[in-house]
Amino acid sequence: MKKKIIWTIIAVIIIIAAALGIVYYTTDAFKTSQQLFYRHFESESKLVKNIGYEDLLKNLKEQQEKNVETSGEITANITSTDSEMQQIGDALKKGKIKYDAKSIGKENKKQIDMTLEYDSKDVLSLNILQNKDQYGIRVKDLYDKFVSVENNNLKALAKTLGVDESTIPDKIDMIDYYELLNIDNDTLKHIKDTYYGIIKDNIPEECYNVEKDVSVEINGSQSQANAYKLTLTEEQLKNVMVRFFETLKSDDKTLDLIVSKYNSIPEIYREDSDNLTKETIVENLTEELEYLNELEATSDEILNITVYDTNENMARIEVKTNKESFNFDMFKEADGKNGITMLYSDDSQNQLEVKGTFDESDAKALVRIESEGTNVEIGITENVKSGDDITVEDFSESNSVKINDMSEEEIGKLVQTIYTNIEKVLPEKMQMLGINL
Repeated sequence: MKKKIIWTIIAVIIIIAAALGIVYYTTDAFKTSQQLFYRHFESESKLVKNIGYEDLLKNLKEQQEKNVETSGEITANITSTDSEMQQIGDALKKGKIKYDAKSIGKENKKQIDMTLEYDSKDVLSLNILQNKDQYGIRVKDLYDKFVSVENNNLKALAKTLGVDESTIPDKIDMIDYYELLNIDNDTLKHIKDTYYGIIKDNIPEECYNVEKDVSVEINGSQSQANAYKLTLTEEQLKNVMVRFFETLKSDDKTLDLIVSKYNSIPEIYREDSDNLTKETIVENLTEELEYLNELEATSDEILNITVYDTNENMARIEVKTNKESFNFDMFKEADGKNGITMLYSDDSQNQLEVKGTFDESDAKALVRIESEGTNVEIGITENVKSGDDITVEDFSESNSVKINDMSEEEIGKLVQTIYTNIEKVLPEKMQMLGINL
């Protein structure tokens, strides 16, 4: 598990280093293929230009504090050469999930109302409510009040329920994503200077190439583009990774950041409850270096990265290995909405595609998975608004029960009531879905 942590950390460092470092190449004064590649890796796309790390953090903080309401629906469809899968697909065509999610950021209050609709009929409604440390769920067909729990004194609640309280925290701490991602400017500069420099300085100039006026299709439109390419052999990639690991092993500033950020994540969200230490990271890096140094790398090409710049409102970053490929497209629709498409495929013809268009108030997304004759599509459409007129329901004695305040006997009666109602409504709900019990 620790190795997975290390590789995740390394991936994050590489992304941060590259993202920060490419700012160095934002002027036409640099003319080499290497410099042009990094300049255009920034994707001079109008969609992302002039947005830096600090801007992203500021936007995240603002979103956490806003009053926001998001309403939309989710649909699904399956087409398949397998008859049983196609039957499932035929049923899914008739269904959709509608949702309305509201958030009062500064008061730490959230409400989500969801409805499962099938064949134009409401089958099931679900309500989720949060007021600070109190969380509740309600399915009116089963119980007409929110069944809630307060995120405090959980050990006492576990004891009431007959659960071993030694495995339960007294309170489940939540992840503060702003604080987790917030990195001071000095550390960001250190990561950029150190690790972006390794990537840039250890890849020879001949690995870079520029092709003029190549044809590329983005969002269904054929365009002429300049292609800025980076091609690495297995041996060259190995050399970069060895230098990267060697530097990280002795980089106390970055190691301290990694340890601090990882250990700030509450234990319940980790695969391993033990805190991460610099010694653990160094041990894992040493093992990876031993493996890499013993690896007999070849001169075969193993990685190709191409940035397509159309000088229009679209761009593409394409990553290919000898077994997999990944495309990331950015574009603008005719109505001015921003759009992105991400497409992953492997040598077995499996594909995962995510396409989305959005502006400040509307968004659409389509997720498509294709594998072995089956195509699954999930569609999402939503509208977003913000303002002081957005409200979230409060917990009260009339609309909720809190199991922290209930005895074991009272909880037992509640469970029995819900179970009895399940037995009553289940046949009717299944019949609405075309299933006879």
